[in-house]
Amino acid sequence: MQTQTQRKLTIGTIAAVIAVITFSTGIESLPDLINRLRSKLPTFQLPKALRSSREFDAILERLTPEAGEGVTEYLQALEDLEDGTGSVERLWLEVQKLRNALILHDDGRLFTRLSEYDFNLLREHLRGIFLSRFETLHCDPDSLFFLEASRRQGTTADVRFFECYRQTYPRPKWPIYLQGQTEYTGCTDFGSGKLVELYGVWHSFKTSHPSDYIVPVKEILDDIKSNLERSTCACGSRETVEHELQSFVDRFPKHLLAATVSNRLTRLRAGLGDIRLNCISG
Repeated sequence: MQTQTQRKLTIGTIAAVIAVITFSTGIESLPDLINRLRSKLPTFQLPKALRSSREFDAILERLTPEAGEGVTEYLQALEDLEDGTGSVERLWLEVQKLRNALILHDDGRLFTRLSEYDFNLLREHLRGIFLSRFETLHCDPDSLFFLEASRRQGTTADVRFFECYRQTYPRPKWPIYLQGQTEYTGCTDFGSGKLVELYGVWHSFKTSHPSDYIVPVKEILDDIKSNLERSTCACGSRETVEHELQSFVDRFPKHLLAATVSNRLTRLRAGLGDIRLNCISG
């Protein structure tokens, strides 16, 4: 049993250590020290504790109501997935809702209001999301995170969707068939063959899993079709564009889109096309 003198020495030693840390780091109090240390912990260790901390609650209060709700619902979906009661598709849908709340709802003003510390802490909590405000605003799913989560806890459709998605979006924002030339614009890389290849990939997914990821699959297919039908900025030469359009017609001759693509190919070969070759967008 400790004597009273020993207890006093122990308390004094702790106080001395705190005093040294306070002096050397500028931390003003023990709660401040605890918060600093807790903020350095990997978020996956104590997600519920961190989410309910006063520090994180204060950040939520500085968000718009829509953004605060989006953050908490995403975190809840993430915890449910890790507890075995949620789904990967639900978590994916929460990313889309969160993007709308963080970026579209208030035209991104939220990002400029948050301090650097608050923004970084928010980004650490939102695992599975690529969050950035450098030049342009991003709230995009981390395709590798979702693919790995699908392989651990998802369905066959989840795994296949994110294999296709990662093939289409190996990096945030730009699909592989577009080459970004500015933060906002890019050219269509017809010569790579990716438009035709990915149209086949997503058409196959839609056929095999008609009730899964209905909205994102439609959006991706629509974007591929839009580039085949209407893109006017080609990264490469006339030959590369002709080859991609001809490949689509050859591979999907009975598809409704084939007639439109064939007509565009005919006009291009006759010198009547509207496609700018070796295009610099902007």
